[in-house]
Formats: sequence, C-alpha cells, structure tokens
Amino acid sequence: MQKYILFLLFAVSFSQCMAQNYAWEDFVEDFLQQEDETMSEEERQSLLEDLSEIHQNPFEINNIKKENLQLLPFLDERQMDSIVSYVHRYGPVFSLKELWLIPWLDKKTRDYLSLFLICKDIQGSFYNVREGRIPKSRHQIISNFNIPLYQRQGFKDKKYKGYPFYAAFRYRGQWKDGMEWGLTLQNDEGEPFCSHGNYVFDYQSFYLSGKGKGVLLNWLVGDYKLKFGAGLVAGKGYWNNMTSLLMFPKNTTKTLFKHSSTDEYRYFRGGAVVLGLRAFNLTLFCSYRKHDATMKNNEIATILKTGMHRTSSELDKKGNAGAFSTGFNVEWNKNPCLSLGLSAVYAAYDKRFASSTVLYKKYDMTGKSFGNMGIHYNYTKKSFSIQGEGALDANANVACLNQMTYSPSYYVKMLLLHRYYAKAYNAPYAFAYASRSYVKNEHGVFAGLSINAMRKWNIKTAFDMAFYPYAIYKASRPSRRSTVFAQAEYMPAENTSFALRYQLRCFQEDNTAKTKLTSLYKHRLKLQSHYQTGVLKHHSALDLSHSTTQGDKPETGIMLSQKTSLKLPRFALSCAGAWFSTTSSSSALYLYEPGPAYAYAYPACFYHGIRGMLMVSGKMMHNLEVAFKYGITYYFNKDTISSSTQLIRHPYKNDVYIQINRKF
Repeated sequence: MQKYILFLLFAVSFSQCMAQNYAWEDFVEDFLQQEDETMSEEERQSLLEDLSEIHQNPFEINNIKKENLQLLPFLDERQMDSIVSYVHRYGPVFSLKELWLIPWLDKKTRDYLSLFLICKDIQGSFYNVREGRIPKSRHQIISNFNIPLYQRQGFKDKKYKGYPFYAAFRYRGQWKDGMEWGLTLQNDEGEPFCSHGNYVFDYQSFYLSGKGKGVLLNWLVGDYKLKFGAGLVAGKGYWNNMTSLLMFPKNTTKTLFKHSSTDEYRYFRGGAVVLGLRAFNLTLFCSYRKHDATMKNNEIATILKTGMHRTSSELDKKGNAGAFSTGFNVEWNKNPCLSLGLSAVYAAYDKRFASSTVLYKKYDMTGKSFGNMGIHYNYTKKSFSIQGEGALDANANVACLNQMTYSPSYYVKMLLLHRYYAKAYNAPYAFAYASRSYVKNEHGVFAGLSINAMRKWNIKTAFDMAFYPYAIYKASRPSRRSTVFAQAEYMPAENTSFALRYQLRCFQEDNTAKTKLTSLYKHRLKLQSHYQTGVLKHHSALDLSHSTTQGDKPETGIMLSQKTSLKLPRFALSCAGAWFSTTSSSSALYLYEPGPAYAYAYPACFYHGIRGMLMVSGKMMHNLEVAFKYGITYYFNKDTISSSTQLIRHPYKNDVYIQINRKF
C-alpha cells in the first residue's frame, strides 16, 4: 500500500516534468559533444550501434535482470542492484515515472533509462506475461540507404568497383525471452555488389545466442565480442576516453556480447559459452576469421581496420590474414562484494608479422603466435569500489590498470585511475582505457570529480596525464600528454538547461628539424542551451577552438549552430544548421546531427562554410516507420572537396538518407 501512495504522489508532482521527453538524439549528443582523438570513427560507430540496438528493442522493466542492465554503461553496480531490488520488492511497475522512487538514480540517469526500458500496459501485457500469453517471436528489419547527389573522382575514373551509394540491412529476431538471432549486411559507397569476390554484400555478419539450463548459462555462435576484466587481455569498451570514464565509472562482470554492429574489425567469429559452476563462472571461446592486411614479402605489415574495399588495391588487401584464437575467463563471485578472475587468450595467425624499421613501430607485434594472461578483481562495498587487472604477454611484458570510485553521497562521485603499459606489451584483442588507441607504451593517471548541487547544477571536472617511455607517432623520444576537462551545467527548469564546457590538450611532438620536442596546445570551448516547449525542442551552441602549431601563427575556429525538432505521436521533424570558420583541419569543430536509428552523423567542420540538414520521419502503420534525411555542406573558400579518389569537383556536397524500419 505504501508503494501505491508514494507512486500517486510522485505521479502528480512530476507529471509535468516527465512530459518533457528525452530523445535518442539527446543521449547521443551527450557523448559526442566533443571530438575524441583517441577513438576512431569505426570504434565510435560500433559503440553507438550497440546501444542503438537496445534502444530499438528496449527491456521490459517488469522482466528486467541484472545481466540486461550490465549492457547499459551509465549504470554502476549500486544503481543496477537498486533497480532489480525495487522491481522484485514492489513490482509490478506501472510506469517509468516510478524511477523517481529508486535510490541513487539522478535525473540524467532516469532520462537515459527512459530510452532503454519500457513499461507495458499492465492489463494488456504484464498479466499476459504471467499467464504465458505473449507472442512466441519478435522480428525487426531495418533497411538503410545513403545516396550522394554528387560524384567522386573514383567513380569518374572507374577506380571504384561498386555503386555510388551506401546500403545496409539488419534483421533481428527473438524467441520468447531466451533465444536471439541477427543478420547484418552492408556495402559502403563504392564497394562491389555480387562481384569481385563478394557473394552478395561486402560485409556479412550473423549471430545466434541463447540461454541455457543448469550449468550452461549462455551460449553464442557466429560473431561476438568479449570483455575480460579491465580489457587488458580481451576488451570491449564504451568510449574509453576521459569524459566518458567520468560519466561511466563502472566495470561490468558480463563477458560475452553479441556482435550486431557494422564494425568490420573488432569482433570474434566462432562459438562461445558461459558456464556456471557453483561459485565460479567460466567463459570459453574459439574463433577463426580473416583480417584485412597489407603484405610485405608475404608477411603482415599492417592489420587494417577501416573495412573499405572499393578500389583494386583495397580489394587486394581483403582477408589477407587468417587468425585463430581461443581462451577462457574464470571468475569467482561467491562473495557479493568481491569477485576475482583469471583470463587467458591465445592467438595464432597464418602469416608472420613483419618487423618494422620505423622507430615508433619497433616494439609492435612480430611473429605468428601471441598469448596473454591476466588476473582481475572487483571489490564493491556501499559507496566505495575498487577494481583492476594485471596482465602479461608471452614475453613477460606487463600491463596493469587499477581504478577506484568513491561516492560519499548521492551528489558526489570521485574517480581515480592508474595504468601502466610496458612499451613492448602486445595483446591483439586488448581494449582498455588509454590516452591513445593502443594498450602499450604508456604510464598515466586520471582523476575525476562529478557534483550534483541543489538539483540544478551538475559539475564535472577531470585531469589526465600520460607519459610515453618510448617513441610514438610524431615524437621520436619520450614524451608527455595531459588533458584538462571541465563542464558546468545549469538547469533552472525541467525544460531548460545551459552548459559551458572547456577542454585543454597539451602534447609534445618533434619540431620541424626533429632535434627536440615542442609542446602544442589545443583549446576547446563550448556554450550551449537546450529549451523545450510542448512538442518543440531547441538547441543552440557556440563552439570555439584555438591551437598552437609548429609555425608562428596559432590556428583558430568558430562555429554557430542551431537545431530544432518537432515530435508528435506519429510524426517527427528535425532540422539543423551551422556556420563555421576555421584556419585549417587541425582546428576543426564537430557538429552532431540527428539521424535515424543506426545512422548518426558527427561531421568535422573546418575551413569556411555552412552545414544544413532536414529529417522527416513517421509511422506509416503500427509496425512500419520511414525516415528521410537530406544534408548539404557548402564551402565559401574552396572550389573542390577532398582529394584523390574522394575528390569532389565543386564546393558543395549533398546527400539523401532513407531508412525503412519494420517490426512484426
């Protein structure tokens, strides 16, 4: 009875504020509001597609399990336990407004959860679930097409072997609550279709997963991802950069994930199982797949990650390196506060990795086989959490990462992270926090603080410093890099917010003569506002950049942008426009644009020009959605765009994006 009284009080008090709908575009922008030089476009796309998959098929809160919540990176252990405990104790949940009653969930977290959880009608769904009257299977088909309204030089010269458009198809299925399957097909612009070695599409991915009984907890065949410990042996991360680390200070114990994105590099292909043996969980996997690679004297010079196969030279590199990998991860988790784990991975390639004479590549992988072993731990007690991992490669090179999180109150979070990666540490599948894209040759520390003050202020600040004991790209001797980040957000009302964000990057590079290191600085400042009135939402922003260079003159940039969206029950309209002016590409500014599912846009804006877009989407029937997007970029100070095969011989580029989404 107490639960129902509290719910009615909160429903009346917050019905007005909850009417301000939080959209998927808002979520994406929270994490793409600054460019991240440590993450490639492919990694960013993959991580967003993973979350978009859940957004398209949200979890029903009355059937929620902790293993479902572990897929959401913004939840820590305490928040996950609070949600599961609330549903178990007070369920059924009548509305997502009840999230206000769950401890340790601030407004941002509740907004995020509204995109990944649903609460079905109790009479129409919940009791049917208990009586077993639910559909046996669910299906979804999404078709995406991106059609450029211009021609690149590669098509004029007939160097691109495919068609001048992008196409992707996704099919997802689920049987009751136990079995899931998916098929992903993709052709990038210029990639051949049904020719040049492609049976149909250039990229094809499939998975089939399910839950077992007894000892068998989970199984998966097809394409999948793994995360053991902190990721020093095998990793799958969510935005492994400093700002996201401050937002997502957690280390999930989930080890096996389906691969459902269009990332053509970071995944395994084969089979994996998770076994429960009393107090132990054991993950076993076996994989074989092909990698794109450049070859040198029949040896692997470089593993390629882009997945592009448009020209003859790119097609020649497709699937040149075969990789067999196997391994395990065992975790002891009998104690609710403590878990301990041991992991090992072995990888064997069908060709040797060639040694390089380039200085900063001296300690890269050489040989045909590689092995890594790690020990990881996680201790959580109320407001305190400490976790980490130590790992060795086959040559006894060390990598270790330790992270401590402390939340003395609901309003304050503190995070401290230390990592040490030996200069010769090599792990083909490692993916952990680092200031660069490599888990090697780095010694650094990160500190962050998040404060929610008086429910209207949200302040985040972070500092990261890294030392590279050996040469890296553009620095032929030991060097340093440091980053400072600060953000203040003010919310005078539920439908209004203002934010000020500043970031400073300081790093060292060789001077022009390569006789010494010089320090370079990159400043980024952003002022933005959000305002929602009824079905209209407005977003305005001012971006500034200032960078020092090897020359005498600094490089600067400025961008003014405006986005407006209209959302009705069966129709949505979004438009965005930006004016930008920068000295060069090194002072580029980044603009997030709304887009259909699995199709975000985060273009880099540099030189002098304007960018505009318009998107219309609607529900044609109860299970069919169609979206149409048009975008254009026009440069005032250039007659051409890009170069080589990507060259466009006029100062503008425009394209059309179409998506058809059907659920049944």
